[in-house]
Amino acid sequence: MKLFNTFLVLVLLETPLLCQSVERHTVSGYVREVVSEESLIGVNIYLSDHKNGTVTNNYGFYSLTIPSEDSVGLVFSYVGFATEIIRVPLNKDLMLFSHF
Repeated sequence: MKLFNTFLVLVLLETPLLCQSVERHTVSGYVREVVSEESLIGVNIYLSDHKNGTVTNNYGFYSLTIPSEDSVGLVFSYVGFATEIIRVPLNKDLMLFSHF
């Protein structure tokens, strides 16, 4: 029983160390077509050097939470349009308005 109590105390002491989080920032915004200003549904937005991304919703809105870095390259790709890469500084949460 004493061994179990000692183990339990050690686990409880280490829990805060395991729960420390990495600073993260959120990049969000809307994607619209340049000429008509219509929202584009289903635009792929992902990081050029990571494996996470998102897709715009029915309103052309997207939100992507990523680990903090100096800057990242966001890739915007959509069928029928040229792929665009936008370099974004990550010193705070950002709201972007992108056009194809």
